[in-house]
Amino acid sequence: KVAEAVKNYCLIKNCKAVFIAGDVIYDRGVKNINDEQFTSKFEQVYEDIDLPFYIAFGNHDYFGCITCYLRYTKQSNKWHMPSYYYAVNFDTISFFVINTENFDNIQNEWLTQKLSNDKNTWNIVIGHRPVETTEEEHGGEQWSGIKEYKQTICQAAHYYISGHAHILEDVDRIDECKTIQLVSGGGG
Repeated sequence: KVAEAVKNYCLIKNCKAVFIAGDVIYDRGVKNINDEQFTSKFEQVYEDIDLPFYIAFGNHDYFGCITCYLRYTKQSNKWHMPSYYYAVNFDTISFFVINTENFDNIQNEWLTQKLSNDKNTWNIVIGHRPVETTEEEHGGEQWSGIKEYKQTICQAAHYYISGHAHILEDVDRIDECKTIQLVSGGGG
């Protein structure tokens, strides 16, 4: 149903790409680069969408072979995950895909530099874990580097889009930040 909705939306809106905020191969990740789940849970599901898919790591992806996610980029025309975190630009929008499963000082410095040097009209950060959510199971959940991450995006990013919480939610502004957070954790 999600793939059908994306396909129909993109036919009307002329999309340039699709972003997935983690937990692509639910619920234990993949065992190896030839795991059939790449086909059954990604390629077949999105076969009618002829767009690049930019992937972020989720906590369930980390239960399996995480380097396989990066290596799969070379085997698929659709799957794009060049690194644990990376930037993608389209017209006047910059997207920064981060890894909330391992948000360390090196990644934070990279994101700080990228956001401070960004000249595009809009910048959007995409990661798996939300900073805030009203969903009961994940509300108030802390993850490694969340405080540093929040400081980094607070006045620099226009939007933060996350998954993880199993709802669709417009959190609005994160605390006193200008950053608006959207949660798309509804499966797909």
